[in-house]
Amino acid sequence: MLNNFDVVFNRKKISLFIGWFLSFTPPLLLRFSALFTSVIRYSSVFYIALLFVIYKPPKIQMTNRKRHFIATVLFFLIWSCVVVFYQSKKSFMSFIKSDIMSVIEVYILLRCSINAKSEEPEEKLKDLNVLYYLMWTYLVLNFFSIILFPNGVIKSLIGSSVDRANWFLGSKNNQSIYLLLIVSFICLYNIKTRKKRYGLIGILMALFCAVVTGSNGFQILEGSSVGIIVMLFFLMVYILSILFEKKFVNIRFIYIYSGVCIINYSLLSNSIFSAVSLVTKVFNKSVTFSGRTYVWDSVKSYISQKPWIGYGEPQFNYLSSSMFSWASESSYTYNLFLKVLFSFGIIGFVLMSLIFIQLPRKKDQHYTILAASIIGVFIIGLMYEVKLNFLLLFPFIIMMVYGDNIPKIYKKQRRY
Repeated sequence: MLNNFDVVFNRKKISLFIGWFLSFTPPLLLRFSALFTSVIRYSSVFYIALLFVIYKPPKIQMTNRKRHFIATVLFFLIWSCVVVFYQSKKSFMSFIKSDIMSVIEVYILLRCSINAKSEEPEEKLKDLNVLYYLMWTYLVLNFFSIILFPNGVIKSLIGSSVDRANWFLGSKNNQSIYLLLIVSFICLYNIKTRKKRYGLIGILMALFCAVVTGSNGFQILEGSSVGIIVMLFFLMVYILSILFEKKFVNIRFIYIYSGVCIINYSLLSNSIFSAVSLVTKVFNKSVTFSGRTYVWDSVKSYISQKPWIGYGEPQFNYLSSSMFSWASESSYTYNLFLKVLFSFGIIGFVLMSLIFIQLPRKKDQHYTILAASIIGVFIIGLMYEVKLNFLLLFPFIIMMVYGDNIPKIYKKQRRY
């Protein structure tokens, strides 16, 4: 049971701990040297492949749901490779190394970590608790890097359009997705224990990090707006799932994903007036979301020219703005959905959507945390691009743990 998971690290857990570290290396360590970054990326591929050979994870019990899911993921990855190769050959090898290999690494690590032989979700998740310890390590180091270096450990342009302060988890733009990863696994392994307070402590520490990490250093409410919103959302979900353990019902993913699509459409079409008010009054941002609306308008014009297959992964420049000069040199879309549409077209977007729509649901507190993590990824995706390894991590976990463990009542009512 997860409420009594073993805290003693054996050889396999230490090996997995290193593997997860290499797969999700803290951004600060990748800022110092391009050579070190290359060493980390290549070593992670060989190390994780070696783990797969050594531990030889058991075969997954295949169900129709799992087959359809795996097929959809493969079609999405193959389609993305074909588009990148056809549209931007110079970026193909870089795309394989940075995106495709990172997804394969995550899949292999999950296969080695999740007990496929067990039928109980809690037993399946037991060996994945190495991520719990890794995430606590990241959170503590990031927290103290902010306290000890309020102006940032370093200033860097890497991973950003402007020179920004960086801490252990990178700049304020990098912090959001890593903090989501942290609170997800901290809450996952505390939600059914007597130590639920540790989950609250973890969320509050992550919220502090999100609130005070500004572009130039320690600046209250100058951090990533979506990062703050995600931490508050997770705090609400965690508390509600504790208070209403027996009554908390998870929503079908097709409804969740439809809601995410509606919010994205409303945001990109400038029809969310309340969001503009929130941004300007509470988070001290401009009505253009720090210039993102200029970028989005330019990206939408590109998409309209090649709507079906997209452009692959070229480095492109957007229309300049006298108010936000950085936009003329940016190669980011600053929106997950626009990124997928721009890079892989409508076909790629449909394939990505199918990955999430077909996820199962379960009335379970662990499932609630995993589902909330996916929603958190989409919230961050409103203002940032999301790497494929972060995007597919939680769907992989849900399908591996719950793909063959659907309650009979759901099957009878055909609620998938």
